[in-house]
Amino acid sequence: MKALLLLLVAGASVQGAATGGSFPTGSEVLDYSINWPSGLSVGEGHLKATLNQTGSWDFDFTAEAAFPGFPLKDEYKASANSELCSASLSKEFLHGSRRNTETTTFSGRTATRETKSGGKAELAVADCARDGLTFVYFVRRELSHGKVPAPQEVLFGARYNIQMTYQGSANIPVAGASVVTDRMLVKGRGPAANFQAEIYFARDPARTPLLVKVPTALGPFSMELMH
Repeated sequence: MKALLLLLVAGASVQGAATGGSFPTGSEVLDYSINWPSGLSVGEGHLKATLNQTGSWDFDFTAEAAFPGFPLKDEYKASANSELCSASLSKEFLHGSRRNTETTTFSGRTATRETKSGGKAELAVADCARDGLTFVYFVRRELSHGKVPAPQEVLFGARYNIQMTYQGSANIPVAGASVVTDRMLVKGRGPAANFQAEIYFARDPARTPLLVKVPTALGPFSMELMH
């Protein structure tokens, strides 16, 4: 389940409304469906990006799903500069019976994580560190420039080492038509668990992710473009 929750952010299945050429170029609102292995929808997610006049970004992700015996309700907010280096991340979530609220602020080479219960920790990070929500947009920007993102550390509560590998082209159904996409394999390694997923990116200027598949013991969960 942890892998699914991370990939809800790190590979959102979206329909972009950005303007212009390569991403990111403007604000957008994205909607997608969270699906059970059978294809039945169990919830929805909404991802929003706002480009400020200063060139900085604000990102917002909400998701609500009803898995059997495991309600899920998340809200994440992040801010980043024009180079998509993180400034802050806030997380408020309900995962089953577990609730938590936390914030992470980035300053220079230090990320400070604070929880609602009073916990506080400082982590040494790179000059341009990225949280999981900002990383979504960094990946799309790199792909729009014809580059596969280099392996790197992403902060999403804990540290995750993320590696993306190009797996060739693949045709997937979108709005009743077959669409050619670029298939990427994503592998992540965290302090408590590893995960992997497949993300299918459109060959449009924005490199819009159209489909995410996350393998689990129950079968592949997916996030699919909503029409």
